[in-house]
Amino acid sequence: MLFITTAVKMNQAVYLMTIMLAYGGLSANFIVIPTLIFKMFGLKAGGQLYSVLYVTRALAQVIMMWVIMAVAANFSGAQQYNIMFFSGSAMIAVAGGLLLFLREE
Repeated sequence: MLFITTAVKMNQAVYLMTIMLAYGGLSANFIVIPTLIFKMFGLKAGGQLYSVLYVTRALAQVIMMWVIMAVAANFSGAQQYNIMFFSGSAMIAVAGGLLLFLREE
């Protein structure tokens, strides 16, 4: 992690690539994800699910802020990174499992 922040500070090309990747991730929220949801869940359920997903993003960000503050207050250094990485990985795995289970055939 320290290598990436140092490389971004020292190299303009790495900085540009980082910004472009960030915008690519942002575009996935508004272009790729709605398309996949409509294909997986159909027109009626897809619209309802994406609207719920879009509205709950703000709540998820507030909860994530509380989690980060709690982890930062109780752990230090690499422990913080490991906790956030593995908890995020677990949440992604749960979300992926739910998508596969709830998919409309």
